[in-house]
Amino acid sequence: MLFKFSPLLIFILSLNIYSFVTRYVAKYYAFDEPSSRKIHKSSKSLIGGLVFSLIFLIIGLINATLPIWFILGGITTIILGAVDDNYDLKWYQKLFFQLLIYLIISFYFFNQINEIIFFNYSFE
Repeated sequence: MLFKFSPLLIFILSLNIYSFVTRYVAKYYAFDEPSSRKIHKSSKSLIGGLVFSLIFLIIGLINATLPIWFILGGITTIILGAVDDNYDLKWYQKLFFQLLIYLIISFYFFNQINEIIFFNYSFE
């Protein structure tokens, strides 16, 4: 482990990076336009999930707490989300790619995934 960040430091860092990105990048990135199904009345940027998921992966890499299969799945899911933000994929297209990502990672790392820990729950 190279560094150990406190949760408060990660939170402050995340908010600062999010603030910077939304101030300088969000005006050029994917927008969710209002429609009859939406609550908002003006265009909203969709960059928030991208920023926080990248920060999560970067901190996990620095702390060496995430296994490689999780990082690969996270990166491909982030890319899928960014493509969806820009091209408005249909639900079945997203589901297809998510299942494909799952199958590839499961097949390739089949014997390396011993357990999945989610908060205090362990799935073996």
